[in-house]
Amino acid sequence: EAPVRPKKRLSIQSTANAETLAQMNALLRQLWGHPHSEAFIKLVSRRQFPDYYVLIKKPIALEQIKAKIAKAQYRTMREMQKDVQLMCDNAKTYNQDGSPLYLQAQRLEKMLVDFVADADKNQSAASTSQSPTADGTSGDRAITLDADDSDSAEDDAMAEEDAEADVWVQC
Repeated sequence: EAPVRPKKRLSIQSTANAETLAQMNALLRQLWGHPHSEAFIKLVSRRQFPDYYVLIKKPIALEQIKAKIAKAQYRTMREMQKDVQLMCDNAKTYNQDGSPLYLQAQRLEKMLVDFVADADKNQSAASTSQSPTADGTSGDRAITLDADDSDSAEDDAMAEEDAEADVWVQC
Protein backbone atom coordinates (compact mmCIF):
# COMPACT_ATOMS: atom_id res chain seq x y z
CA GLU A 1 0.00 0.00 0.00
CA ALA A 2 1.38 3.39 -1.01
CA PRO A 3 2.07 5.86 1.79
CA VAL A 4 -0.43 8.66 2.19
CA ARG A 5 1.10 12.01 1.59
CA PRO A 6 0.23 14.82 3.95
CA LYS A 7 -2.09 17.47 2.65
CA LYS A 8 -0.68 20.93 2.20
CA ARG A 9 -2.83 23.97 2.58
CA LEU A 10 -2.71 26.42 -0.29
CA SER A 11 -4.48 29.73 -0.21
CA ILE A 12 -6.06 30.83 -3.44
CA GLN A 13 -7.03 34.47 -3.50
CA SER A 14 -9.40 34.18 -6.41
CA THR A 15 -9.66 33.12 -10.00
CA ALA A 16 -10.56 35.41 -12.86
CA ASN A 17 -14.25 36.28 -13.10
CA ALA A 18 -16.26 35.44 -16.20
CA GLU A 19 -15.82 38.90 -17.74
CA THR A 20 -12.05 38.83 -17.25
CA LEU A 21 -11.86 35.31 -18.64
CA ALA A 22 -13.82 36.44 -21.70
CA GLN A 23 -11.36 39.33 -22.18
CA MET A 24 -8.39 36.97 -21.87
CA ASN A 25 -9.83 34.63 -24.47
CA ALA A 26 -10.65 37.54 -26.79
CA LEU A 27 -7.08 38.83 -26.57
CA LEU A 28 -5.67 35.34 -27.09
CA ARG A 29 -7.86 34.86 -30.20
CA GLN A 30 -6.70 38.19 -31.62
CA LEU A 31 -3.04 37.40 -31.04
CA TRP A 32 -3.32 33.80 -32.26
CA GLY A 33 -5.22 34.87 -35.37
CA HIS A 34 -2.79 37.61 -36.34
CA PRO A 35 -0.95 36.81 -39.60
CA HIS A 36 2.42 37.39 -37.90
CA SER A 37 1.80 35.26 -34.80
CA GLU A 38 2.95 31.89 -36.17
CA ALA A 39 6.45 32.21 -34.67
CA PHE A 40 4.92 33.00 -31.28
CA ILE A 41 2.56 30.04 -30.92
CA LYS A 42 5.10 27.45 -29.74
CA LEU A 43 8.21 27.84 -27.63
CA VAL A 44 11.48 28.27 -29.50
CA SER A 45 13.13 24.93 -30.30
CA ARG A 46 15.98 24.11 -27.93
CA ARG A 47 17.61 21.98 -30.62
CA GLN A 48 17.55 24.68 -33.28
CA PHE A 49 18.32 27.64 -31.01
CA PRO A 50 20.14 26.47 -27.86
CA ASP A 51 21.53 29.96 -27.22
CA TYR A 52 17.98 31.30 -26.91
CA TYR A 53 17.61 29.60 -23.54
CA VAL A 54 20.94 30.99 -22.36
CA LEU A 55 19.85 34.54 -23.18
CA ILE A 56 16.13 34.29 -22.39
CA LYS A 57 15.47 33.33 -18.77
CA LYS A 58 11.65 33.19 -18.92
CA PRO A 59 10.59 31.79 -22.29
CA ILE A 60 6.86 31.89 -23.03
CA ALA A 61 4.64 31.42 -26.08
CA LEU A 62 0.94 31.67 -26.89
CA GLU A 63 0.47 27.94 -26.16
CA GLN A 64 1.68 28.47 -22.59
CA ILE A 65 -0.56 31.52 -22.20
CA LYS A 66 -3.52 29.52 -23.51
CA ALA A 67 -2.76 26.72 -21.03
CA LYS A 68 -2.52 29.19 -18.15
CA ILE A 69 -5.95 30.59 -19.06
CA ALA A 70 -7.41 27.07 -19.26
CA LYS A 71 -5.94 26.16 -15.86
CA ALA A 72 -7.18 29.43 -14.29
CA GLN A 73 -3.63 30.46 -13.41
CA TYR A 74 -4.32 34.12 -14.18
CA ARG A 75 -6.35 36.00 -11.58
CA THR A 76 -6.35 39.29 -13.45
CA MET A 77 -6.11 40.54 -16.99
CA ARG A 78 -2.92 42.35 -15.97
CA GLU A 79 -1.21 39.00 -15.22
CA MET A 80 -1.96 37.78 -18.73
CA GLN A 81 -0.85 41.08 -20.24
CA LYS A 82 2.49 40.73 -18.46
CA ASP A 83 3.05 37.33 -20.10
CA VAL A 84 2.14 38.66 -23.54
CA GLN A 85 4.53 41.56 -22.99
CA LEU A 86 7.22 39.13 -21.81
CA MET A 87 6.74 37.09 -25.00
CA CYS A 88 7.24 40.22 -27.12
CA ASP A 89 10.20 41.41 -25.03
CA ASN A 90 11.86 38.00 -25.38
CA ALA A 91 11.55 38.15 -29.16
CA LYS A 92 12.93 41.68 -29.25
CA THR A 93 15.80 40.72 -26.93
CA TYR A 94 16.85 37.68 -28.96
CA ASN A 95 16.29 39.05 -32.46
CA GLN A 96 18.09 41.94 -34.07
CA ASP A 97 16.33 45.31 -34.16
CA GLY A 98 14.58 45.59 -37.52
CA SER A 99 14.58 41.84 -38.24
CA PRO A 100 11.27 40.23 -39.29
CA LEU A 101 10.69 38.59 -35.88
CA TYR A 102 11.56 41.80 -34.04
CA LEU A 103 9.01 43.68 -36.17
CA GLN A 104 6.40 40.94 -35.68
CA ALA A 105 6.89 41.21 -31.92
CA GLN A 106 6.33 44.96 -32.18
CA ARG A 107 3.08 44.36 -34.10
CA LEU A 108 1.81 41.93 -31.45
CA GLU A 109 2.85 44.40 -28.77
CA LYS A 110 0.80 47.11 -30.50
CA MET A 111 -2.18 44.74 -30.61
CA LEU A 112 -1.81 44.27 -26.85
CA VAL A 113 -1.64 48.00 -26.20
CA ASP A 114 -4.66 48.67 -28.45
CA PHE A 115 -6.65 45.86 -26.83
CA VAL A 116 -5.94 47.19 -23.34
CA ALA A 117 -6.81 50.75 -24.38
CA ASP A 118 -10.13 49.59 -25.90
CA ALA A 119 -10.93 47.50 -22.81
CA ASP A 120 -10.14 50.44 -20.51
CA LYS A 121 -12.26 52.77 -22.66
CA ASN A 122 -15.19 50.32 -22.60
CA GLN A 123 -14.85 49.81 -18.85
CA SER A 124 -14.82 53.58 -18.26
CA ALA A 125 -17.91 54.04 -20.40
CA ALA A 126 -19.73 51.25 -18.57
CA SER A 127 -18.85 52.58 -15.12
CA THR A 128 -19.92 56.15 -15.92
CA SER A 129 -23.24 54.99 -17.40
CA GLN A 130 -24.28 53.24 -14.18
CA SER A 131 -26.51 55.40 -12.04
CA PRO A 132 -26.53 55.12 -8.26
CA THR A 133 -29.35 53.26 -6.52
CA ALA A 134 -31.57 54.74 -3.82
CA ASP A 135 -29.00 53.86 -1.16
CA GLY A 136 -26.27 55.74 -3.07
CA THR A 137 -24.39 52.66 -4.28
CA SER A 138 -23.91 51.68 -7.90
CA GLY A 139 -25.93 48.51 -7.50
CA ASP A 140 -23.26 46.37 -9.18
CA ARG A 141 -23.62 43.55 -6.67
CA ALA A 142 -27.39 43.63 -6.39
CA ILE A 143 -29.15 40.36 -7.22
CA THR A 144 -32.72 40.31 -8.45
CA LEU A 145 -34.48 36.99 -8.09
CA ASP A 146 -37.43 35.55 -9.90
CA ALA A 147 -39.18 32.69 -8.14
CA ASP A 148 -37.40 30.14 -10.37
CA ASP A 149 -33.92 31.67 -9.93
CA SER A 150 -33.43 31.00 -6.21
CA ASP A 151 -31.24 27.92 -6.77
CA SER A 152 -28.94 29.68 -9.24
CA ALA A 153 -28.48 32.65 -6.89
CA GLU A 154 -27.60 30.26 -4.09
CA ASP A 155 -25.13 28.50 -6.39
CA ASP A 156 -23.58 31.87 -7.33
CA ALA A 157 -23.17 32.79 -3.66
CA MET A 158 -21.55 29.42 -2.94
CA ALA A 159 -19.22 29.81 -5.93
CA GLU A 160 -18.09 33.21 -4.60
CA GLU A 161 -17.38 31.70 -1.19
CA ASP A 162 -15.46 28.82 -2.80
CA ALA A 163 -13.33 31.24 -4.82
CA GLU A 164 -12.28 33.04 -1.64
CA ALA A 165 -11.86 29.96 0.53
CA ASP A 166 -8.67 28.08 1.28
CA VAL A 167 -8.17 25.00 -0.84
CA TRP A 168 -6.69 21.71 0.35
CA VAL A 169 -4.60 19.78 -2.12
CA GLN A 170 -2.77 16.48 -1.87
CA CYS A 171 0.89 16.49 -2.84
